[in-house]
Amino acid sequence: NNVELPEEEKDMDAASAYADEMIRIRPDAGFSYQIKGNIYRQASDFERAKKVYEKGIEADEASGSSHINTAILVSAHNLMFNGEFDEARERYDQSISLARLPNGKITLTIYKMFSFLHQNRFDEAIDLLAETESEIDNMDLSETGVRSWKAGLNFHKFLVYGHSQRKKEAFEAIETNIAFREKMMVELDDEITRRDNTANFASLRAWCNVLFGDYDKAEKHLDEAKGILENINDPTILEGYYGLKGMIALNRGKTSDAVEFFEKVDEANNLYYGYFKALALKGAGEDERSNDIFHNI
Repeated sequence: NNVELPEEEKDMDAASAYADEMIRIRPDAGFSYQIKGNIYRQASDFERAKKVYEKGIEADEASGSSHINTAILVSAHNLMFNGEFDEARERYDQSISLARLPNGKITLTIYKMFSFLHQNRFDEAIDLLAETESEIDNMDLSETGVRSWKAGLNFHKFLVYGHSQRKKEAFEAIETNIAFREKMMVELDDEITRRDNTANFASLRAWCNVLFGDYDKAEKHLDEAKGILENINDPTILEGYYGLKGMIALNRGKTSDAVEFFEKVDEANNLYYGYFKALALKGAGEDERSNDIFHNI
C-alpha cells in the first residue's frame, strides 16, 4: 500500500524487472507503464520516466481506459520535478478537466498551485487558491465538505504567504483555517477531535510565529500544544513540537540546542524538519551527517 521498504531491503533492479514483465503481459495498459515510470522517478531519472509515462498515456488513449486521468497526473508530477513547469500545468489542467467529482478537481488544483510555489511565483499561487475558494459554494459538496475545503485552501494560503514573508496575510489565513475547523469541531462534538484540533491550532500558531521571528510567542503556543500531546500514547506525537523548538533554537543561533531537539525528529518521515536539522548539524560542525540528510532530501 505504497509503504516503502527500509533502504537496505530495497531492490530497484528486481522492481524494474517486475515492471517490465507487467508491460510484457499487458502492453495496452497504462498502469503497467506507470509503475515503470515510478521506478525511474523514484531515482530522480525524470527524463526516462517522462518517456515511459508518455507511452502509458498513449496506451490509455488507445484503449479508452478510465486510468488515463491517473496517467496524466503522474506525468504532470514528473514534469514538475523535472523543472518543466508550464508543461506540468498543461497536464494538471487536463487532469482537472477529466475529474468528475469536486474533491478530485480541488485536489488537482492544489497540485497545480504547488507548481507556482516551486517557482516562487507566489501571486499566481494565491490567485489560483482564491479563485478555487470562490467556487467552493457552487460545487456539489456537503456543508461540512465546503467548510473542510475552505479550511484546507486557507492552510495552503498560509504556506504561500508564510514562505513569501507576508505576515498579515499569513496570520489571517491561519485564523480563517482555524475558524472553519472550529465550526466543524463543534458540530462533531467529539472529545478526541476537540483534543487533536486544539493541539493542532496551537502548533499552527506557533509555526506562523516561528516563520516571522516571534519566538517567545511561538514557545507559548508550543507549551500549550505539548500539554495536550504528551498525554497521548504515540511515540511520534511530539515530533512537530520538537521540530519547531529546533527551528527556534537554530534561528536564535543555538545550534547545539537545535541539534538536540532535532534528534527527536525522524527526518525520513518529516523532510521539512529534516532540512532544518541538516542546517543545525552543519552549524554544529557535523558536516558528514548534515550532507547525508541533504542528499536524502
